[in-house]
Amino acid sequence: MKSRRSLDVRDVLTLEEAAHFLRFSARTVVKRAREGKIPGRQLDGPGSAWRFSRAALLEMLNGNRAA
Repeated sequence: MKSRRSLDVRDVLTLEEAAHFLRFSARTVVKRAREGKIPGRQLDGPGSAWRFSRAALLEMLNGNRAA
């Protein structure tokens, strides 16, 4: 039986962490996330905090992104 890997808090990035990881400004990350070019989501709708999956960002960088 396969065990599921538990989610580690380090797997979820804040806007600032994602911007640092991607070497973009936070403003660019938000713009591209809103356009669907970077996988991410706002927690509670417009005006709320953004969160990004480290794994999804790595997939995007590898050209395997499914939005």
